Amino acid sequence: MLGTPFLHQGRDPALGLDCMGLISVVAISLGLADSGMDRVDYPRFPHPELVLNGLAQFCELVPDTGWLPPPGSVAVVNVVGQGIHCGWSSGSGLIHAYSPSGKVVEHLWVSRWSKRISSVWMPRRLVLG
Repeated sequence: MLGTPFLHQGRDPALGLDCMGLISVVAISLGLADSGMDRVDYPRFPHPELVLNGLAQFCELVPDTGWLPPPGSVAVVNVVGQGIHCGWSSGSGLIHAYSPSGKVVEHLWVSRWSKRISSVWMPRRLVLG
């Protein structure tokens, strides 16, 4: 998915994805979530509750232990001027559809991104095996 163009409310990797689109497409394609969990009726900068409620449909909140998000988890981060944002953790970084980059990119946790983490979520089907 790296390099996929950014597209607000995008759900087709051939056309583009936004941050929630990336979460949804990956989760559904890997069988971590059902297709009914996805929605696209949100504004450019969605209210945090909308994003967190969407994640709660197929993920469990990981208690804050001060460590970086494990691979396969979803990290919710705060972005100045944009509010809440999310992406998949590779273990070493955040894979996310980032509008300033215009595409899906990976930013390493050693950069400013680790300081922006507000919560971490693990798909239930990974937790339960």
